[in-house]
Amino acid sequence: MNTADMNTIATNSLAEPNDLLELRQIDDQSIEVIRHLVQACRDGEQGYQTAAEQLHATDPLHAELMGFSVDRGHCAAELEMALAELGVSSDASGSVTGALHRGWINLRQALATKEHNAILAECIRGEESAVNQYDQASLSSMPAGLAGLIQKQAREIAGVLARIKNLAYADSMLSKATV
Repeated sequence: MNTADMNTIATNSLAEPNDLLELRQIDDQSIEVIRHLVQACRDGEQGYQTAAEQLHATDPLHAELMGFSVDRGHCAAELEMALAELGVSSDASGSVTGALHRGWINLRQALATKEHNAILAECIRGEESAVNQYDQASLSSMPAGLAGLIQKQAREIAGVLARIKNLAYADSMLSKATV
């Protein structure tokens, strides 16, 4: 074995996996984009949980909203793990938190009525806000592994939005039929 072959083996054995190398090459702007997504997910997690807690536990919508809350928490945790691999905190600044929370801000007023259509309308508003955040994030330059994670989560959130819109439509049809 010649010296060049030995150097190649030594270099390859010390090399990090491509995903970790890509993550280490992320810039500050991309880190902030991910922090925004973490906060959007945490806002959704809290929003769904708050909405579900206002409904009776036997209400089918209660279980559905709690499921969405758990799913959104998993999305946040995945993004937080990606940041942790970079050695970066997932804490977002106060102004970011305030801006992202706007998607769920009217939920409390909707909960006062405890009517499905009002709750679902605010959930739709919150999900549309999250979809917009993910759309903006998809325009950012990200390492392939992170871009894939963001795309996967964006599809999941779009699916939840479609599900909530279907629930709202079904609820409005049920309300019309009982009037």
